[in-house]
Amino acid sequence: MSISFNHKTLRPRLLTALICLMASFNVSIASELQVHQSQTSTFTKGVNLSDWFLANRAEEIKKDQYTLSDFINIKSLGIDVVRLPIRLTAMTDESANYVLNPLFFQKLDYALDIAEQTGMNIIIDNHAFPLNNQDQKLFRIWKQIATYCKDRSELIYYELMNEPGGDYLKNNWPAIQGKLIDSIRTVDKKHKIIVTATVTNGKIDFENLPYYSDTNLIYTFHFYKPFLFTHQGAWWTQIKD
Repeated sequence: MSISFNHKTLRPRLLTALICLMASFNVSIASELQVHQSQTSTFTKGVNLSDWFLANRAEEIKKDQYTLSDFINIKSLGIDVVRLPIRLTAMTDESANYVLNPLFFQKLDYALDIAEQTGMNIIIDNHAFPLNNQDQKLFRIWKQIATYCKDRSELIYYELMNEPGGDYLKNNWPAIQGKLIDSIRTVDKKHKIIVTATVTNGKIDFENLPYYSDTNLIYTFHFYKPFLFTHQGAWWTQIKD
């Protein structure tokens, strides 16, 4: 579950929707997201398409696992945003410039195209973690994505990292995140960026989340209680339907 909040008050908004778990989908229950300066986002409830782009290499992504008709069906349920978790650090070559595989962009285009055709908001979610001093890899990845997507519609959102954790990120993530925002803004000032705090043993480190000056951000955190309910049917847990 992901809930977003106004950074100035840190008060979560009431949940606006409850979506039953469906086969093939991992449901994310979201509040009415709120961006910096109280500008309200255009989406209210969403679903993770976790089994689509979570691959170890671009060749493993099954491009047509979801189709235009799937997105139409999803939208018919009142869902207005899909989240696309991606192991972005696994989509590059091994050069010093960490060039993203053209095949990855081809498959990403397919997902973005059908989202835009249906008027569905779509979040490009970085579901991989930089290791220690590999920050430059993350900078180069997001700069490439922002450059590639900068002329697309505002239905597309950039989520810099899913649940950053570990000692290195706890000590460095606030600064890294700020630099990522600045780097993206050199090429793309249009698209909203989703930012978050680090997580330590399940605890959200709000005290380490700085106030960023960018006015086109969404602040978010994840919340999973009661776990028995939020993860019912998830294949990676022991909780059954």
